[in-house]
Amino acid sequence: MFRSNSTAGISPQLNNLLAHLEGVRDGSTQAVHKARVTIRRLREEFLLAAPRFDEDELARVQRRLKRAARALSRLRDADVGQQLLESVTARVPPDSAAARLRALLIDEREALWRRAIKRLDALDLNALPERVARARRRRLRRAIGIGRTSLRRHLSSRADNVRQAIAHAGGVYFPNRLHKARIAIKRLRYAVELADRAGGWRPPGALGRLKNAQEVLGAAHDRQMLLDRLAGLRAQPEEVDPTEVTPLEQLLRDEIHALHREYIGLREEILAICDVGSQPEPRTAKRLLLVAGVAVPSLALLRLGSTSPRTRQYPSLPSNAHELSQTAVLRTRTRS
Repeated sequence: MFRSNSTAGISPQLNNLLAHLEGVRDGSTQAVHKARVTIRRLREEFLLAAPRFDEDELARVQRRLKRAARALSRLRDADVGQQLLESVTARVPPDSAAARLRALLIDEREALWRRAIKRLDALDLNALPERVARARRRRLRRAIGIGRTSLRRHLSSRADNVRQAIAHAGGVYFPNRLHKARIAIKRLRYAVELADRAGGWRPPGALGRLKNAQEVLGAAHDRQMLLDRLAGLRAQPEEVDPTEVTPLEQLLRDEIHALHREYIGLREEILAICDVGSQPEPRTAKRLLLVAGVAVPSLALLRLGSTSPRTRQYPSLPSNAHELSQTAVLRTRTRS
């Protein structure tokens, strides 16, 4: 059983993780989401503070966190897939493909939930505070509060990864390449959060823009996973009439294309943030940011001193999917 042991001196994220794991055992989907996000942030913290820890001991901690994240991610994907299917099937005529897929996802989700809890039990994450204490060479608070140079170098590395992933994805829809771009953007976002908490500089609006792109790509990925599952069902004609898959499949494709177009519109903003994050000093970065704001008008909210929230603008959808609201699309999965 997971307990919130005393973790004085340990990163607050570790306390948060132990608290969320109780909710996972109780069947809370929100706890699953929060636990996954907390694990990502913990791994980013430990990566940034690695020089202050024993290498072998920290590697063991990171492996446990990675395995826990994998178990929770599979569960989260099944849960989101089931919710998304309910949403899209409400906009197409009922068919046997959707009914069959719904049944499969329900069974899969229940199995994955049991498997995830057993996996977390086996990993004994409640012992992490003691393992982290054994791994650190200095007090963790000093380890997380790293120097300005190391922090800027880490941000620059994450920004470079995003640039490469965006360049590799290009402007044509490649599901796997876009998935990698989303992961790179997510990691940059967590690095910026760390810099902000450590008292470092960050451009106002950057976190919102990074999360925006992450959500758009995540929503497209969720729909692609459903398409892949439908393709598997269509390959079994004894269970599903192949012609009945078409309406649901077409709606998913329409939504994916709309989301991809929105991502294309966000690329210049994300690349401008990467350019800012790569600058060695805040003053230089501020000048670059203002230049980017001129080159890309939609970046106005990123200027220093701006606190106005961004008003989302959604692209027009194909005529055969006119009922779709992009707001509903992006809210089918909350990503952090």
